[in-house]
Amino acid sequence: MTEYEFEKIVNKYSKLLWSVAARILGGIGNEQDAEECVADVFIDLWFDSNAFDSSRGNMKTWLCVKCRSKAIDRFRKITAHITDELSGEIVSDMIGPDDRVIGKEDMSRLRNAVMELEEPSREIMIRRFFAGQKPAEISAAMELPVRKIENVIYRSKEKLRNDLEG
Repeated sequence: MTEYEFEKIVNKYSKLLWSVAARILGGIGNEQDAEECVADVFIDLWFDSNAFDSSRGNMKTWLCVKCRSKAIDRFRKITAHITDELSGEIVSDMIGPDDRVIGKEDMSRLRNAVMELEEPSREIMIRRFFAGQKPAEISAAMELPVRKIENVIYRSKEKLRNDLEG
């Protein structure tokens, strides 16, 4: 691939890829995280242009899939960091209205229980309670109905409550 061809691809698809990354990161990451995902996709293309196989699809689709994967990886990395910084207030809200003090051991148990949830429940719970997103924001980021998000939150809180009490 020549520099001219590469530059044309970058100019043509940068905004699209940024929107793909920003939608997936949806309030979890910042603008720089989305930009880094896009840059990583173009770096991969530049150093390994043979990775794109035109017989399997077009360039636009390939770039979007690569960008989506990079954004999901970035999302997981950010949320792993967020779950390490749980506050007692968030933890109390998740396991019940009682005002008891949550110890480090309980916080660790909760973090582990959340990480053991199946997808998309795990991502929804991380977005809602660890990143503070509202159900409508989660719905937009994950392209799921708000009602489904609310149901998953309710069922997951019940499951976590039962797991932690038992």
